[in-house]
Order: sequence, then structure tokens, then C-alpha cells
Amino acid sequence: MNTKAMESLFNDIGDYHKDLIIKVLSDNASEEEIGIVNEWIAQSEDHALYFHQIKNSWQVSSIIQKTDFFDTETAWKKAQSLI
Repeated sequence: MNTKAMESLFNDIGDYHKDLIIKVLSDNASEEEIGIVNEWIAQSEDHALYFHQIKNSWQVSSIIQKTDFFDTETAWKKAQSLI
């Protein structure tokens, strides 16, 4: 799916489903909400593709967020103590 098609799909998806997707990805969704998202994903290939692209972005941002907390000062001191 190209960027314009993805933007169009994003605009077509209601806030309700966007909020539920965020809850699912952040592990804050109830079993019922997970079921609603799974049913929504099963409704169309576009929904499934959208969900998986958002999930991939979510996972990448999580990895980046973890690396943002790298403490260079502590790492440098540890490296110096090994020399």
C-alpha cells in the first residue's frame, strides 16, 4: 500500500478503532477490546495491513525509545575501569 492510500485509510478509520488499536498495542486492552480489534482486522485486507503497519511502527518506536536512555557517562566510566 502506498503512502497516499495509507493516509486515506487512516483518515477513514474512526477514532474508536484507532483508540482500541493503541490499547491493544500498549497491553491495556480488555479481552473484549482485543476481540473487537481482531474482528475488525478480519473484515478486510486493508484493516489487517493497517494494523500490522501500525504494530511494526509501534515496535520500532519502542526499540528507539529504549536506546534513547543510553547513559554515555556511565558507559565511559565502565570502559575506563576496564582499561
